[in-house]
Amino acid sequence: MINVFYILLLFSCFEIFSQQPQKIRVKRDSVPATVVFTESSEQPSFPGGMSELHKFAAENMIFPAAYKNDSLFKNCTVYVKFMVEENGEISNPQIIKGCFGFDACDKEVLRLISIMPRWIPATVNGKPVRRAYSIPLRFKLQ
Repeated sequence: MINVFYILLLFSCFEIFSQQPQKIRVKRDSVPATVVFTESSEQPSFPGGMSELHKFAAENMIFPAAYKNDSLFKNCTVYVKFMVEENGEISNPQIIKGCFGFDACDKEVLRLISIMPRWIPATVNGKPVRRAYSIPLRFKLQ
C-alpha cells in the first residue's frame, strides 16, 4: 500500500514539474492612454486656491428662484465629482450626492462647474496628469 502511495506521489511530481509558466505579452497600444490618477504628488487646484473657488461660486451661483419662498428649503450641499484634465480643463462632472427633492440645485451646480476657468492640474513626478476631484457646493437660504 505504501509502495502505491510513493508511486502516485512520484507521478504527481512529474505532472507538477512539467507545467510551464505562461508568459503574457502586452502590446504598448493595448494600454489605455487616458489613465485617471487617484493619487498624485500635487492635487489639482483652483487658480488662487480655495478662497478664490468660494469667491467664484458666490459670484456665479444663481440660487434657484423656485426655492426662494419654499419653507422646506433651508440649506443644501451638493457634492460634485469631475475630472481635471492634463491641461486644466474640467470634464465629466457628476453629482455624487444632491439635494433630495431640489433638482434645480443639482442642475445649477453642473452649470457652475461647466463655466469654471481652467484649474491647475495634478502632477506626478512633475508632469501634469488627469485626476478625479470632488468638492461640496452649498446653497443656503438667507
